Amino acid sequence: MKIYIENYNIEKLSKKLKTLHEYFINKTNLLEVYTDEGIFSIDQNNIYKHEYFDKPVKNIKRYIDDFSVIVDTTNFKKSIVNQLPSDNLIIKIETHMYQINSKSSLKLIINFIQNKQLEYKLYDWYFDVSDDIDINNLLFKEDINVFLSSLN
Repeated sequence: MKIYIENYNIEKLSKKLKTLHEYFINKTNLLEVYTDEGIFSIDQNNIYKHEYFDKPVKNIKRYIDDFSVIVDTTNFKKSIVNQLPSDNLIIKIETHMYQINSKSSLKLIINFIQNKQLEYKLYDWYFDVSDDIDINNLLFKEDINVFLSSLN
C-alpha cells in the first residue's frame, strides 16, 4: 500500500532531500509507457504490462500530530510481455528508495521524472508498506515520524 502525506509541498521536499541521505538504500531507473492498451514499464531486463486492481482510498486526519495521510491500497500485477503498442508515451523515471534500517517495514519512495532538459525533477513521493502491516502500530508511526522530522 502507498501512504501519501496530505498537502505536503513537493517544492519543500526538493529542498530537504539532503537530510535523507543517511537512509538512502538504492536507486533504479525505468521507463513508464502509457498506451491505449494500458500502462507498461521497462527495466534493464524486461517489458512489463501492469494490471491495476483499484480499492478505496482512506483519508486519515491528524495521523501523526498535524499530518494527515491518504492511504491507497490499490494493488497491481505485472506480467512480462514481448512488445509494446506502437502508439505510446514514454516517460523516464528514476526512483530513490529510503529506509530507516533493514528491519523496517516502511520505505520512502521518491520518484523523479526526466524533463526536456534531461534533468530529473521530483514529481511523486510516498511511503510504501506491505498490505499486512497495521499502520496504526506505534512502532510503524515512529518510523514515519523519523522521515517527517527530517522533511520538516
